[in-house]
Formats: sequence, structure tokens, C-alpha cells
Amino acid sequence: MIFPIKNNILREKTQIKMYEKIHFKDIINNNIQNFEMRLVCPFFQLGYDETKEVLYTLPECKKCGICELVYTNKNDLEFTNFDSLLSEPKYLAFLLDKLLPNKKHYAFVSIEGHSRNMRIDLVQKSNNSYTLINILNDEKKDSSKYNRAYKMLAEKLKIKYKELNFQVKTLGLKNDNYRNIITIEDLLKENENGSYSKP
Repeated sequence: MIFPIKNNILREKTQIKMYEKIHFKDIINNNIQNFEMRLVCPFFQLGYDETKEVLYTLPECKKCGICELVYTNKNDLEFTNFDSLLSEPKYLAFLLDKLLPNKKHYAFVSIEGHSRNMRIDLVQKSNNSYTLINILNDEKKDSSKYNRAYKMLAEKLKIKYKELNFQVKTLGLKNDNYRNIITIEDLLKENENGSYSKP
């Protein structure tokens, strides 16, 4: 895929703004102030032709859809290998924010656990409802241990924030060994009025 980008704006166009060092209470209080700039492609698969002034995807491109979202501003994507972003939760949060504009997504959210601080892989916020999402990927393949911790945390939050709703989900690839896993496609389908269109 090719994206026309002028030389004089190349630097600013190859980075995107993402949340950084988020604490759960900052999401509750709508007070997120920490951000970082990251390269558009999480897999470093964008090249640039200075003569033609175009960015282009390299042969090892995983077709995750991030560059297409950023450079075309369209949601009817050709690149839909969203599962590749299971290993890149910050980029997954960015993608979900774009495709599900009525919800907000935050990756690597810190919070006080029962005996030590925890890090939630992904938090989805929709009005007064919060979904704590445990992501299974190549680094974290066993859901049972983490699910217990997430569920205990959700119960703790229900007591602390009685006016809010909390639930837990496990996100990953479809796997017969783990029946309760949802996929990224499932998350997108939950959006009744969303802008995502499957090609």
C-alpha cells in the first residue's frame, strides 16, 4: 500500500500520539495527562521514497491496519489482520479508539491489586461501564491465573465504585481449549452504531 507524504512533513507524519503511564483512577476521573509519540507502524514495516514522496508498506507488513487508519482516515479497511496487534496492546487501543468512536480504550493500566500493584492489559470504557480485558498472546498463553486476578479486581472495584459497572473479558485468538475467549472481531461487532465496516 502507498501513501503520499511530502518530504517537509514526513517526520511529523510518521508518529502518532498514545497514552502513557496510565493509572486506573485517572481513567475514572477523566484526568489522563501522560502521552508519548510512537512510530505509526508497530512492526517497522514502512519505507519512504524521497523521489516520489510516498510512504509504502514493506514485504513483511502484517496488514494490521494502523497505517491505513492514520493515512487514509477511512474505516472501511483493506488491511484487517487485527490479531497481529494482540502483541501490541497500545496500538490495539489506538485502533479500537478509531473503529469504536463511542468507546475509549487504554492499554497497560496500573492499579492497586490485592497484594501488589497490577497492570491491566486493556481497559474499555463505555459511559459508566468498564471492561477489564486480559489479552492472551505469545508471551501470555494461559488465561486461568490472570482471569482469577482480573475477576477479583473487578469485584474490588464494584465495592469501591458502586455507581459504575465492571466486567472482565479475555481477548485472544479463537481456541477450543478456552471457550470464553473473545476476538478483536467480536469487540468490533459489539459496537451497535460503530463505524467499522468489514471488507
